[in-house]
Amino acid sequence: MFCLLGSLISNFLVAVLGSIALISAIDSADSFRMFTNDGNIYTVIVSVIFVVTNVILLINKKENLPRFIHVLRLSSAVTEAVIFLVVVIILLPSSGLFLLQGFSMLVLHVIVPILSVLSFLLFENYPKKAQLTGTILGSLPVVLYGVIAITLVILKVWTGFQIPYPFLMVYSNPVWLTILYIVGIFGGTFGLSFLLSFLNRKIQN
Repeated sequence: MFCLLGSLISNFLVAVLGSIALISAIDSADSFRMFTNDGNIYTVIVSVIFVVTNVILLINKKENLPRFIHVLRLSSAVTEAVIFLVVVIILLPSSGLFLLQGFSMLVLHVIVPILSVLSFLLFENYPKKAQLTGTILGSLPVVLYGVIAITLVILKVWTGFQIPYPFLMVYSNPVWLTILYIVGIFGGTFGLSFLLSFLNRKIQN
């Protein structure tokens, strides 16, 4: 019951804080170019599904969440972990602390990622049977964004200041650097998906 309560509170906070921050952060169609916004929209939706499904199960006195809900939560935790790591490793060194100034920026880049990942690791019981499929699907939101974003840059739909991240500048970056970014981010995302599911089982067992 403690873990269930912890996961419900954490995901409720993610949904509420994330929604408020997104309302402030999204002011035009251009806002959807940012993975931070897209990823947090996805995470808010998944957290709402998680909370509503758990409440329904409690009302009906059932315990086991459908497996796809666990996979959705893994994918949103991976998404938030990527957002946090990209901010810390790439964006803060290149852009400075302004990324964390203001309520929405702090919530979307730090608070929601931490809440989402900690809830998944500490309070949620990810099923062992979902290991391989879940690891692949857990990487899907990041991979989909990457494929779409790179395609739009290559087709020159996004140009100049429309390109949201330095690693998407395929025409100005050396080819080797672009390949390194792609392999590092996609491979790292798959690795994060595996690591989070592995840590979850270790902690919960």
